[in-house]
Amino acid sequence: MKKTFFLFLCLAFAGSSSAQRVDQQVMGESPREVYQIDKGWKFYRGHLDQPKPKGHHWVYKSVKAGAGRGPAAFQYDDGGWRTVDLPHDYVVEGTFTQNPELVSHGFLDRPEGWYRRKFRLPAEARGKTIWLYFDGVFGQSQVWVNGQELRKSDNGYIGFRVDISDVAHYGDRPNVISVKCDPGEAQGWWYEGGGIYRHVWLTIADPVHVAPYGVYISADKKKGGKWQASIETAIENESESDARVKVVNTILDKKGKPVAVTTRDVDAKSGETTKIQQFLAIPENRVEPWDLNSPNLYGIRTELFVDGKKVDSHGDHFGFRTLEFNPQKGFFLNGKPVKFKGVCMHQDHAGVGVALPDAIHSFRITRLKQFGVNAYRCSHNPPAPEILDACDRQGMLVLNENRFFNSGEDYLRQLDEQVRRDRNHPSVMMWSTFNEEDWQGDERGVKLVKRMKRIIDAGDHFARRPVTGAMSAGFSKDGAFAPLDVLGINYSLGVHDHVHKNLYPNKLIYSSESVSHSASRGEWQDKKHVYNNYDNHWVGWGDSLRKTWKFVDMREWDAGTFVWTGFDYRGEPTPVNAWPVISSYFGIVDTCGFAKDSFYLMQALWTDKPMAHVFPHWNLGKDMIGKKVKVGTYTNGDEAELFLNGKTLGKKPVDKYMQLYWDDVEYQPGELKMVAYKKGRKHAEAKVVTTGEPVALGLEVKFDNWQRKSARTGVSDALPVTVFAVDSKGRRVPTASNKVSFAVKGGKVLGVGNGDPLCHEPDIATERSLYNGLASAIVAPGDEEGVLEITASSPGLKPYSLKLSIRKGNGFIQYPTIDGSIVLTDWRISEITDKPQNPNRPIADGDMNTWQPIAVGSGPQPQWDQKQGWATYRALFDMPNGNNWELVLEGVKGNAQVFVNGQEVAKKDNPASGTVKAPVKAPAGSKVTVSVQMKSSEAKAGLTGTAKLVQKK
Repeated sequence: MKKTFFLFLCLAFAGSSSAQRVDQQVMGESPREVYQIDKGWKFYRGHLDQPKPKGHHWVYKSVKAGAGRGPAAFQYDDGGWRTVDLPHDYVVEGTFTQNPELVSHGFLDRPEGWYRRKFRLPAEARGKTIWLYFDGVFGQSQVWVNGQELRKSDNGYIGFRVDISDVAHYGDRPNVISVKCDPGEAQGWWYEGGGIYRHVWLTIADPVHVAPYGVYISADKKKGGKWQASIETAIENESESDARVKVVNTILDKKGKPVAVTTRDVDAKSGETTKIQQFLAIPENRVEPWDLNSPNLYGIRTELFVDGKKVDSHGDHFGFRTLEFNPQKGFFLNGKPVKFKGVCMHQDHAGVGVALPDAIHSFRITRLKQFGVNAYRCSHNPPAPEILDACDRQGMLVLNENRFFNSGEDYLRQLDEQVRRDRNHPSVMMWSTFNEEDWQGDERGVKLVKRMKRIIDAGDHFARRPVTGAMSAGFSKDGAFAPLDVLGINYSLGVHDHVHKNLYPNKLIYSSESVSHSASRGEWQDKKHVYNNYDNHWVGWGDSLRKTWKFVDMREWDAGTFVWTGFDYRGEPTPVNAWPVISSYFGIVDTCGFAKDSFYLMQALWTDKPMAHVFPHWNLGKDMIGKKVKVGTYTNGDEAELFLNGKTLGKKPVDKYMQLYWDDVEYQPGELKMVAYKKGRKHAEAKVVTTGEPVALGLEVKFDNWQRKSARTGVSDALPVTVFAVDSKGRRVPTASNKVSFAVKGGKVLGVGNGDPLCHEPDIATERSLYNGLASAIVAPGDEEGVLEITASSPGLKPYSLKLSIRKGNGFIQYPTIDGSIVLTDWRISEITDKPQNPNRPIADGDMNTWQPIAVGSGPQPQWDQKQGWATYRALFDMPNGNNWELVLEGVKGNAQVFVNGQEVAKKDNPASGTVKAPVKAPAGSKVTVSVQMKSSEAKAGLTGTAKLVQKK
């Protein structure tokens, strides 16, 4: 019996799929505080020692809580590190190196890197549940907070939570995050970058709160048209007692008006996570479905009340739509047939590597839609949350792919995290478990898929989106196809019919990866490592864009294809796979987003809006005059007529799939025009002209019908600015190669690019050569409203300035940074005695009893409550680099004498709380001992404030 895999689905997290990215408008007033913590990180590129302890005392100390060493230590001197903002990819900052070990990753070295960030928490946060969330750190990473290692991650593509509630400092005493990342171990065979390349979030919540990814919503459309929304809420109770919690879930329309509300009381056990389910019936006339052309989104507000008091509120977006996977008729969205016009995508972009600002993620989805793309394959890893956000908002289906084909415990946990993170996006239509695996055709592959599928189905238990995989061989009933719901076939068009008719007639089939054609933007002749744009170069296992689309489009049961790839990407420089090629040639657009001629081919194949395109450019040079040139004409019309300098070269029918090429056009400078017709009427036209030499530059933030005229603060905004050269008549020169410099007021250049796979100019720069007439600068606005002015200049050309307004954005609050002082934390206190002590007496090795570790900076030490008199405080630190360091002891309550390396440097003769300052002079890197002898007759005494080193200006 033939089966139809039919499913209804809706989503949350359109604002972002990260648990930290709640929609503040939907959330409403909430005790929960959510901050971005992207600004003001200290960064060091390269290896740093974490010195091994020497001596029994230091070995003893090294295995205790908070004993991070080297850059992981709380009071490490990072004053010489540079300051960066996130997202940040430090690998793209490197120099291209002819090293065969680096070929797959774009010939850029991938050293270790370290990040540190200091921040303070208010005293009111004490008793709250506080966590960090890292959306993505590449590659192997470790996280310490206040010297305590809290998390390791070996997956650079999925985020992770770091609960800091137990180690946090409050009040004046700062907190320090230390992150080590080592991208040297490959997780993929493409450019992967390195660093904290996605956002970091700080959440301060009531102990009774909605868990991360704790709101899951799905919708069935019942007979008669009514929708049933199924909502699951996970409540974490980190308080010391059980709680009776009222859970209120409200669905909001796009205007913020309630559509439906459901309330339920639940007992939340202390120390446990409690899940409840609620169901809402919604009339069909109250719902506007999410669709490719009308991506309607709704809000889901979740509120928790304890004893009548609101303790948490969480807000996300979601959308209603139905999916059907019919083995005989293909894929249906909201009951209408849709053929996948898909592309595979890696994440990197010219100028910024993998650290894309949110606005560039959104721009890339827009650019794909411009040539007809309706489906996005995340190749081959979980995407950045902002990619799914953009797909939700713009109407793009997503094939959400796992990175590791592995059923080990850690890998299944990562898969579960991915599913729970992304399950509510309406754009996500399928889960993919693997891509081209060696075990795909045998029983090992079957077992892996079954185990991974159980994790996916459990996390997506309401919707049960189909689980798929991308097979490249082993097509049989014994391989990984067997447990899959939907079958993805990479390339191998010849096996589609066999799989459909003979192996799995009851499962939907689609082309999960196809084509792999090569083209260099703007090129019309083949040269060494340069490929023309006539859709006639592809890898041995691939095929042309035209033949591939014809194949899948002519089979009703074939759901469509995902072309490899939408954008060019760094690394994997197939078909050359050698120096000097640093990026792929596969994209429909280049790494900047500039269109190759295949962009217009896909418009002809995939879009209905009248279009015409003729190529190559018409600056072919004097040596080509009188010689034959191959001319391509693309259109979604049915006829094309070609004119050269006003004279017709004939009218010919256009094959809807194979299009039309003119092999014998004699080159003459001037104008080459194409006129497309449909049903006998003029449909569209396009032309290319012979230009003069470049005389001036131009700038724009415009790609076809997409344009930006302003920038916004506080929302991870950035503009893809195009620079080009024009001749004396203002016509763009398609062959210009001038080097252009960029200057910016009111913002900064994040990076530059030109889409040339052979260009070794640095991306992190303020200048770039034009490649076939174009280059790009990624420009970010500053933090203040005003004017963003971008100026492009080049020797011998007239410069050009572009001004845009900077407006205030409605983004998340950036958690404030603090000064660069070094806080001293490794303090110990002696026994309190009735008589003065020798403040410089040695401490016996391993003595943790008469000299006790204490916290300094969080109020009086409790020892003074038991006895008053005389005590000695002792701290040891490494002298930082630089001059003019001063020891500052805040909140010194009691009489005090301060000694540095045995020498008295300051004295305080009154018991009232006050600040003591003293200069510190010692060679950089040397060990420095601070001793403070205190006398107090009061209980609330001691070093109550922060102890730190401050570099005087």
